[in-house]
Amino acid sequence: PDRVDNLYFLYMFVLRALSKAKPTLQLLDYSTGDVSEDALTKAEVDRLLDARLVCTETFNETLMFQGSSNKAEILSQMRSKFFNISLLMDCLSCEKCRLWGKVETHGLATALKIVVEDVPMTGMQRSEIVALVQLLRQLSSSLSSVQRLLALHQALKERENEGSCEDSNGRSASDNTGKTLKQGS
Repeated sequence: PDRVDNLYFLYMFVLRALSKAKPTLQLLDYSTGDVSEDALTKAEVDRLLDARLVCTETFNETLMFQGSSNKAEILSQMRSKFFNISLLMDCLSCEKCRLWGKVETHGLATALKIVVEDVPMTGMQRSEIVALVQLLRQLSSSLSSVQRLLALHQALKERENEGSCEDSNGRSASDNTGKTLKQGS
């Protein structure tokens, strides 16, 4: 449950970053070298930025450091942790895991920079924008999976409560000794 709450928190945080970056992101030139790809990319970015969740305030960053006396020290600690995580990524033997881990860490660092550090958006690098959007895509996918698993879990619970551990022929599930199996055995 805590991990799911953390996913939702992170999702709202990244949505807030996109919301704050929206004016700048709408003005950027998304030049890929292919005119049709450029138009498609611009249309997709505009569609993302006009999404309801990006347009509503999902996260209030002013509450993040409320009651804390030293925002600069906390931000310095966060930067240090991101650097350490990035160094740990170098130790991964799977190249795909290392790549995606670094992209997502870069996306989170970008979101932090946008939401908390009040860095001007005009200086954003292309890699930061890509990492931020990729992180949002991954979080969205993860939360969709969580929703499917929760729905499946709820359906199994309801089925268990009804007492129907029966197969398609209406027989109770049992092992080869004839004893009825309980879930988790």
